[in-house]
Amino acid sequence: MTCADSAEELYQKFQEIEQHYQLGSHKVGSIPPFLAKNQLWMVTKMDSDTVARMHMRGFGTLQEAVDAAREVVGEEADVLLVHDAANVCPVVKQGA
Repeated sequence: MTCADSAEELYQKFQEIEQHYQLGSHKVGSIPPFLAKNQLWMVTKMDSDTVARMHMRGFGTLQEAVDAAREVVGEEADVLLVHDAANVCPVVKQGA
């Protein structure tokens, strides 16, 4: 946060970092245990073959993902959409 002389320069530096960011092993390591019990779906621009090789299901749009979820769990099901899921950890409480 102190590496720039202005907010605009700071924003530009973060844009550069974002373009070259790689997910660290400490985060990647949490995915296989999750996948052992759950499905991981994501809305992404990534190639569908790449997503499938990662043992995940990709969708081109949010609506496609919601429609597929409703096909699996039914029209009356609640669907939790998590924006920026890499940076949050939702906790769902039964009966809440």
